[in-house]
Amino acid sequence: MAILSSGPDFALVLDGLPGLGDGQRALRRVWRQHRPRPTHLADFDVFHPLLTPEITVMLKCLAPLKNNLRDRASQRLIGLLLVLGPSLAFAQLPTMEAPSRGEGSGLIETIKNYAYDGGILLGLLIALLAFLGVAWHSLTVYADVQNQRKTWKDLGAVVGIGALLVVIIIWFLTKAAAIL
Repeated sequence: MAILSSGPDFALVLDGLPGLGDGQRALRRVWRQHRPRPTHLADFDVFHPLLTPEITVMLKCLAPLKNNLRDRASQRLIGLLLVLGPSLAFAQLPTMEAPSRGEGSGLIETIKNYAYDGGILLGLLIALLAFLGVAWHSLTVYADVQNQRKTWKDLGAVVGIGALLVVIIIWFLTKAAAIL
C-alpha cells in the first residue's frame, strides 16, 4: 500500500501497483487533476520575471480579442476574407526587360539574345570567383607569414601572380564575349 500526499488537505491511497511505471502514471494523473491552471491568457505569465509591468498590461489587453474570435460570425468573416482577400488585389506583373542586343525578329533570335546575356553574366561570375580565390589564397599566405611558416617574399609572389591571373581571366572573358 502506498500513500501519496500533495499537501495537508489531499491524500491518495494506491493499492497493488505492480511496477514503477504504473506508480508514475498515477502520480502524473493526480498532478494533472490538482495543478493550478490559468483561466485566461491575462492570468498566465510565463516571462513574469522578464516582462516589465507596461508590457504585461499590453498583453492583458489582447486577451479579450482571443475570446471574440470564438464567435461564429467572426470566424465566418475571417474565413471569407482569407479566401477572397488574394483575389481582391489587382496588381499587374512587371514587364520583362528586353535583352541587351534587342528582342530580335523571331522567338529563336530573342532566345539567343537572352542566352548572350546569360553568357555575359556567367563570365562575370567566373571573374568574381577568380578574384575571390586569389584573395582567399593571399589571406592564407599572409596568415602563414604571421605564423613564420612563410616569408614576405612568398606573399608578394602570390599577390603578384594572382593579380596577373585575374587580369588574364578577365581578358579571356572579354574576348569570349565578342565571339558570342
